[in-house]
Amino acid sequence: MNKNNPLVSVIVPIYNIEKLLKRCIDSIVNQTYKNLEIILINDGSTDKSLDICKEYKKKDNRIVLIDQKNMGVAATRNKGLQSANGEFICFIDSDDYIDKTLVEEYVTNIKDSDLLISDYFVVEDGKYKSNVFPLSTIINTKEGIRNVQASLLSNKIKHQDTKLYSGCGFSFLWNKLLKNEIIKKNSIKFPDKVTMSEDASFMFRYLNKVEKITIINKPLYYHEEISSGLTHKFKPNIIESDRKFIDSIKEEIDFNSKLMTDAYYGRLIKMFAGDCKTYIFHSENKESYKETLRKVYELIPEYKTAIKKVKLRNLSIKQKVFVILVRLHLYFVMKIII
Repeated sequence: MNKNNPLVSVIVPIYNIEKLLKRCIDSIVNQTYKNLEIILINDGSTDKSLDICKEYKKKDNRIVLIDQKNMGVAATRNKGLQSANGEFICFIDSDDYIDKTLVEEYVTNIKDSDLLISDYFVVEDGKYKSNVFPLSTIINTKEGIRNVQASLLSNKIKHQDTKLYSGCGFSFLWNKLLKNEIIKKNSIKFPDKVTMSEDASFMFRYLNKVEKITIINKPLYYHEEISSGLTHKFKPNIIESDRKFIDSIKEEIDFNSKLMTDAYYGRLIKMFAGDCKTYIFHSENKESYKETLRKVYELIPEYKTAIKKVKLRNLSIKQKVFVILVRLHLYFVMKIII
């Protein structure tokens, strides 16, 4: 291990992204920081993504190329972690790109922290938005780290660190530098068959093992917001995925903390509302919504508890309306609205 020039493993899951892939890889190979292990994992792409990866591997011996059948993003990231030899881990989504100084800034600023988080740009229709983290700061208390975890679960939760960050930016993987030693020592991995929020599950468990976090307010990562219609797509397997997500974090939550309990209920409400939109009341669901609801409550009884105990002040206006309608059993009104 070279303390002045540590190896950084950059993990990039890739699936059918030929139009944007070169931009992503170019931004990585042209980093000002050179001691990189660039792990490109082709997850069964059917377009020219694999060919593009092969071209770059021929030109750069820092690239490790893994080609596998389609397994999904969670399994793909786990594969990347298994292959990573770096002291630090950095995840990058293949439709995004990074500032040429990102890795250098990350390595320079992490120092003795267990996690570095940077601000980032959200790129939408050619416009750039940032300021998720208005201030650079160090978080090195149990209460401070718990606040970060609460924000990861539900960014509507108010706590003493509210002025330091907006509540966003914690559940993603792509604006962070993580220690490989912490991941391996604690066997932290992405939960199998979780198709939504697998990164939030990973980060929540990682945060349980850290003692110091560095936040820098430089936006160094460019996250592309691409409208894909996934928000409204029919997801018949979403309930099984949500069940696994809940199981992956439930044992990690300190339910003696009111803050964490409130954040947990807030997260469940967000998930339940999403399930109603993409499954329970979706036009492609051939079952009656009453029968579907019965199955959902059987598989995830925590939803009923959350509906009963969640504090409305911790929710958005839409979520408040959702909870009130469920509490009054006005499901037919929800169906009409959705």
